Amino acid sequence: MGLIVEIMQISINNSTSEISLVHKLFSEFAKSMISDISAIQKLSIVIDEVLTNIITHGYRDQDTHVIHISCQIQEGIISLSFEDDGIEFNPLLVEEQEVASELDTRSLGGLGIRLMKGLVDDISYQRQGKYNLLLIKKQVNPD
Repeated sequence: MGLIVEIMQISINNSTSEISLVHKLFSEFAKSMISDISAIQKLSIVIDEVLTNIITHGYRDQDTHVIHISCQIQEGIISLSFEDDGIEFNPLLVEEQEVASELDTRSLGGLGIRLMKGLVDDISYQRQGKYNLLLIKKQVNPD
């Protein structure tokens, strides 16, 4: 039996209104391939966090930019990749903040990244030319 790889690819404009389309397509694709609903839900949170950060903080202009998202399911691992031409940003370099006794005494920045790191098994980042490339992997439970 040969190696089976399933791939979904989508490109969206840098508008938060397009995030729901990505959620819908990812959910339909993932549910058709695997039964690990918990992994799908966790990755949906990650998709929301990544795309919201790219769209909200990634561009200095008001121009339309394209964000490429792909999802690959292979041998019990879901891999998500995000490619954008925004400001260079490596989420792995964001320092995890100490938990303070009161939320209003600290900056809330970086909490989403911390949450994201806790929901997945592996995150890698690289800058290629003018593009940010973020790769996220999550092990799924066997059927």
